[in-house]
Amino acid sequence: MLLPSEFAPALEAACGLASALVAIIVQKFAQQHDPPKLDGQNFHSGFPIEALVSVQANLREKTKQMKAMASELNMYQAQVNEYKYQIERLTRDLNDMKRKYLEQRRREQLTMERDRSIKPQNLIAAVGGATPPESMPKFVGGGFSLSTAAS
Repeated sequence: MLLPSEFAPALEAACGLASALVAIIVQKFAQQHDPPKLDGQNFHSGFPIEALVSVQANLREKTKQMKAMASELNMYQAQVNEYKYQIERLTRDLNDMKRKYLEQRRREQLTMERDRSIKPQNLIAAVGGATPPESMPKFVGGGFSLSTAAS
């Protein structure tokens, strides 16, 4: 699969080649089918004049078609350039969003690491409470005495 950055030069090269081919075809067609003059004295062909008129009409029609194809090719090239611009713009936007997202994630990670580095005793002192002395016994559990008998 082509990436957007690889797609644009390949598309541009293909359009340039197609444009050059159409120009060559139009030029060769015009050279080969140069319309002869229709004066009766200098008519060198063995065809009747009616056949020559129909060939000239056909030539005019084909020339119109070739010009229409050339203008259509120009239109498609303009679309390709527009699509290339859109691809570049979207790629820039995507990279910008990725950068912002990664910066935000890095800031959150730093905040989490900083919060983890603060010890609970320091947190109690920072809040304003007194630190528990180390000599006092710690009570764990529900607070029920197991040594007394139920009466």
